[in-house]
Order: sequence, then C-alpha cells, then structure tokens
Amino acid sequence: MTGNGFMRNLMLYLNSQKYGFKEFFFYRTQAISWAIVQAFGSVGTLVFVSVVYSISSGLPGWGYYQLLALGGIAQLTGGLLDAFINPRDLVRIMRNGGLDQFLIKPYNPILVIIARNPIVSDIGSIMGGLLLFIYALYGARATISGVLIFIPTYAAGLAALVMAVLVLALLSYVKFKDAGYTTWLMDIMMTAAEYPVTIYGIIGSMILSVLLPITFAVFLPATAVFGYVSYAVVLETITVSVALAVMFYYSSHYLLGKYDSGGG
Repeated sequence: MTGNGFMRNLMLYLNSQKYGFKEFFFYRTQAISWAIVQAFGSVGTLVFVSVVYSISSGLPGWGYYQLLALGGIAQLTGGLLDAFINPRDLVRIMRNGGLDQFLIKPYNPILVIIARNPIVSDIGSIMGGLLLFIYALYGARATISGVLIFIPTYAAGLAALVMAVLVLALLSYVKFKDAGYTTWLMDIMMTAAEYPVTIYGIIGSMILSVLLPITFAVFLPATAVFGYVSYAVVLETITVSVALAVMFYYSSHYLLGKYDSGGG
C-alpha cells in the first residue's frame, strides 16, 4: 500500500468513527442509558465471581482477582468484537446491497466493513470490561512487566479473533445469506471464555482455539499478564496469533471476491 493509499484509508476510518460518535450521541439520554445497560455484563461478572469465592475455594490455580481479570478481558473483547465486526448486521447490510457502493471505491474493503461500526456504540461493554480488568490487576498486584507483556499478546489475539469472525460472517452470507447461528455460536463461546479453558478439557480447549481463536484473545493474554506462562510461550502465542490474523485476512478477501449483491 502506498503512502497516499494508507492516508486515504486512515481518513476513511477516522471520519467514519467521527460520524458514528456524533450519531450515537445525538440522543444523549438514549446513548447513556444504552452504555449503562451494556456495562451491566461486567457487574454481573463481578457479582458472580464474588459469590463463587464466598462459598467455595474457586478454581484451582486461579485466585479471585485473576478470575475477575479473565472475566474483564472477556467482556472487553466482546465489546470490541461487536464494535469491529457484528456478523448479524454485516450479513443484513450485504443482503440489502448496502455494501455495494463501498466496494467499488478506492478503499480497503476490510477496513470499510470495520469502519462502518463505530466503536462508541459499544462503549458500555468496552469500558465496563476495561474497568473490571484494571480493578482486578490492582487487586492482584500485577506487575508493570506483566502489563507490558499483556498488551502485544492481547492485541495480536484480538486481531486474529476479529479476522476469524469476519471470515465466519462472510461464509454465513455466501452459504446461507444469514448469520443467526453465527451470532448464537459467538455468544456461547464468549460466555465460555470468561472461565479458564482448562476446565473444559482438551475438546473444549480445541473448540475455543480452533473454531474461533478466542483462547488467543482472552485466556492466553490473561495467563501472560500474571506470569503463568514463560516468555517463550508468550512469543509463540503472539507469532501464532499474527499468522492466524494474516491467514484470515486474505481468506476474507477471497470470500469478498465471491460476494453477490442481495440488493435489488
């Protein structure tokens, strides 16, 4: 991509987010109410984990704040995932021909799809998960080095997950023209990701790592921030996550090449 092409795509994304921000807060009361409702997911996680640790010893190897951090990462990831890629909305837009006008313009089509979703629309889930995660880090006395290791691990895992969900959404459109089952599957898997994947056994861990790389975006970054894994494992995690993101990115381009407008 040339310098001009990069700046053109960057400005598209920034302007889309700016417009989305203004549109979301046009009705301020509704926007604030919706953000509060979204944030209740993190409150629910806090209450549930607190109850579990008040009546039992919790999960082996995971303390109260460590499990809270895992739940916070899952909430944060779910919010960001909806902000970047919402399969149900994407398939609906494609069925109505709403993507056609963008695919003929000189922009990266993947960026166009992502830019259509303003991050601010999921600000409640994002901020709720982030605040829960920060609270858990403080309670667990996490180290600065752990946080610095977490950031690239999480960023790479999130990129892999976003691209994987995009591929799944495009497959849903190409094969079924519907994404109902995709959203249902994602909801189940994101709920499962709030707990250590080790409790699901080998089969469950494989599903959360292969079907959609949720493990790379939630569980492994959580183990990295608390030093549960070695630096070598962290490096391997980042490498695999980047490789998956690239593979899914080019797969999504291939599927977009098979896109037939549903608009009439």
